[in-house]
Amino acid sequence: MKANKNRLTISLIVLVLWFIILKVGEAILFPDITDLEELLIGRLNFALVIVALFLLGVVLYFRWQRRAGLKRVDPPSSWRLVWFPLLITLALVGIAIVQGLPSGQVVFLILINSLIVGFEEELMFRGILFQGLLDRFNIWPAILLTSFLFGIVHASNGFITGDFAGAMVQVLQAGLGGIWFLALRLRTRSIYPAMIMHGLWDFAIFLVGQSGPPGEAGEVSFMAQVTAVVIYVLPVLLYGLWLLRGIGKQDKETLLS
Repeated sequence: MKANKNRLTISLIVLVLWFIILKVGEAILFPDITDLEELLIGRLNFALVIVALFLLGVVLYFRWQRRAGLKRVDPPSSWRLVWFPLLITLALVGIAIVQGLPSGQVVFLILINSLIVGFEEELMFRGILFQGLLDRFNIWPAILLTSFLFGIVHASNGFITGDFAGAMVQVLQAGLGGIWFLALRLRTRSIYPAMIMHGLWDFAIFLVGQSGPPGEAGEVSFMAQVTAVVIYVLPVLLYGLWLLRGIGKQDKETLLS
């Protein structure tokens, strides 16, 4: 297929379309939202569903299933590599339980919306975009560019919340987190573990944000956000870098086969 010779160009076009569809969809569905958490707790975010279906359609149309990581974990024992981020995720859920969980409906909506986010963001960045970048760049530049772009798109959250300093923290958090998500994708030879962990990770973070006595959840200070990044993102970043040891010596096509 001719498209296979232009994977990077197509991937970048898909990235732009993904961003436009998502932001326009959320602007239409949630015109008065000024808090990111409200995009996940009020109702099912259909903008996420639409972009997820769009990305899945792209992958199926160009027959990129294997290159995008939509395949079984190989070997199956590689599932054990999720143990460390899963441990931190469970710790965050534990914090939320201690502080006091919100209503069951809110917990359910956070879980469903977070899992959809995990699916569509992983498919876009660690699936479609990464395989396109790997066509033009060596492994480590492709890893860093993928993570950089994943971080940068989160800067747009500042236009939703009006908190651009907080958005920059989200850029840092997403960029660093993108490295360990990609580490899972490469070491398990599948995107499914990264999708699941991404969804659970977001679920745990937003659950903590919604926990506590009703009416007492307030804005988190800038320094508190930075401290949180150091406490729960830095450890999994280091774990991801450890998983990526020696990855630059591997054949690029073998990583995606």
